[in-house]
Amino acid sequence: KSAMVKQPLVWMNGLNSQALDFTLIPVRVGFGSGADRLQIYGHFARRNPLAEALLSNAHAVILWRAENGYMSPTSLSDRTQAPTWLYASARFSVKVRLYGDQHSVNKELQQIVSDMERHHSGNWATSEMGARYDKLARGVIAFEADIVDLQIKFKLAQDERSDVRSDLERALSVDHPELAKLVQKHNQEIF
Repeated sequence: KSAMVKQPLVWMNGLNSQALDFTLIPVRVGFGSGADRLQIYGHFARRNPLAEALLSNAHAVILWRAENGYMSPTSLSDRTQAPTWLYASARFSVKVRLYGDQHSVNKELQQIVSDMERHHSGNWATSEMGARYDKLARGVIAFEADIVDLQIKFKLAQDERSDVRSDLERALSVDHPELAKLVQKHNQEIF
């Protein structure tokens, strides 16, 4: 969940779409009221073909990718190692509920803005948009998605020797600090 908070932009596609028409959208993850399972929340434009697709079939796929990065052997003490790419990703099969009423849309927009703005100084709020906020919000539909299936894929140096993993973490801390934290956290949980 914490990795998704840091990388909240996902690809989403309705399962009945004729084409692989994925849409990039910002999402939040959390537990809904009375829910004992993690849910995904978000919004997109009402005119997005995804809205029509989800109205006829509530099932969708969400693709998420965390920090990732190429690792050159030049960063390693053992130069016999091959170059590699480190990453984490997930594929969610979800069942979606759409909410077009302004109360639900406003609630979702306020929450995503609050989540994203807490990392910035200045405490910007949607109220600063004035009447423009209402105009834009009318063009948005909110959703809540129950996770039906989850497939996680990762390559975070979990199969590397400890000396190679240490070299990778050191190199990543310079070029990809967030990925370095992810590699370190993941490997602490495994080893």
